[in-house]
Formats: sequence, C-alpha cells, structure tokens
Amino acid sequence: MTTTTESTYNRERSMAQRMKKRIYDAYKEAKKVRRWDPDRECYLDPKGNICVDPSTIDVETLMKSIPPVEEQIKIDDAKRAKNERLREESHQRYLKSSSTLVRR
Repeated sequence: MTTTTESTYNRERSMAQRMKKRIYDAYKEAKKVRRWDPDRECYLDPKGNICVDPSTIDVETLMKSIPPVEEQIKIDDAKRAKNERLREESHQRYLKSSSTLVRR
C-alpha cells in the first residue's frame, strides 16, 4: 500500500471502529432497559431506531459505508453552510423582534 492509501485505510478503519462502538453502546443500553419491540423482534434505541447486535457487524463492511475524504469534505462544507445560514436567519429574526419591541 502507498502512504496515501494506507492513511485512507487507517482513517476509514478508525471511523468504522468508532461506529461499531456506538452501535454496541446503543445495543447494550437498549438490552439493559429491556426496550424490546415484539412486532419487529429487535431492541430499540430511545428514538425508536432498531439496535443491531454488534457481533453481527463486520468492521470491513462498515468501512464500505464511509464516504471518501473528498466527498466527506463536501458533506461537511454543506453542513457548515447550512448551519451558518440558519444562524444568520435566527439572528435576523431576533433583530426584527428586537426592533419591534423598541418601537412600542
């Protein structure tokens, strides 16, 4: 493997291992509090999402779900832009409501 390929592999493996740890924690918590859904025959997290037994998950499979670095950068940039837009809209609403209160 080249250095770039190796570092990409290590990045993806590390991310996949963190994903598996979160899956394990959610599953362990759901099992502890006995949040079993008899209709779907599975455990559920507090939001009602299905919790998967982590022993059935392979890190290599999780790695395949991780977007390439370039794609992840685009995703992160889009999230940042959206958050900035929402902050600006919120600020504008605040300014508008403040100016209305001052006039009264």
